Amino acid sequence: MMKKLLILLFIFFSCNVMAQENKSTAAPEQMDVQTIDALDSVIFDCSQLTGVSGPIQIPVSIKSDDLVYSVDFSLKYDHAALQYDTTVNVTTYLSGLSNYFTIDSTIRFTSSTFTPCTNDTTLALIKFILLAPSFNNGSIFTLKGYLNGTLCSVKYIPPSPVGLTENTIENFSIYPNPANDAVTINFKNSTALSVVNLFGQTIYSENIEGLSSTMLNTSEYANGVYFIKVDTNKGSGIQKVIVSH
Repeated sequence: MMKKLLILLFIFFSCNVMAQENKSTAAPEQMDVQTIDALDSVIFDCSQLTGVSGPIQIPVSIKSDDLVYSVDFSLKYDHAALQYDTTVNVTTYLSGLSNYFTIDSTIRFTSSTFTPCTNDTTLALIKFILLAPSFNNGSIFTLKGYLNGTLCSVKYIPPSPVGLTENTIENFSIYPNPANDAVTINFKNSTALSVVNLFGQTIYSENIEGLSSTMLNTSEYANGVYFIKVDTNKGSGIQKVIVSH
């Protein structure tokens, strides 16, 4: 009887020691592992685009509740509106590589770091030459983002619309509207005319003092909404015109 008891005690302690050894060498429990999901995002911020010609740049940042050690993204763009320049890594701790692949017309950026990436801070700038009069929501598309090598959500912040409201004054008219290649603008006692895009940027101006009408060439304008503004000695008039080729 004593012999059987000793054997049982030996088996019990042996199994307990083996269990402790296995526990110490096992991988961390799944609940302790950080997971990239839809709450983690790569952010493309187009809200502050400036300039109607020359270079523009789109800041890229991340938002994640996890520690992020690699950031990758890809996108396509409208070749009629933009000319790709380069993607610049603006951090001191991120090692990045970018390229434009002609096979599938896609810009790709991949990076890694030993230091966790900072949230809500610009990590890279995508630089383009703006070919169209204005940047619109269709200028870049097919956006994808990866954090720690895992597909995540993508947040696109669109351009901020201009804070202009239509203000029609006497004898101020535009036709045709929508416009294709040109519009005729009639006015009275006006001194200056300007065209403003949705970013609030003046893309054309003309001295019209002494005139009663003018024709505006819109053949080179990208499809979209523009504001025609005429200035008089008594104030300004603003009307919206839609360009559709």
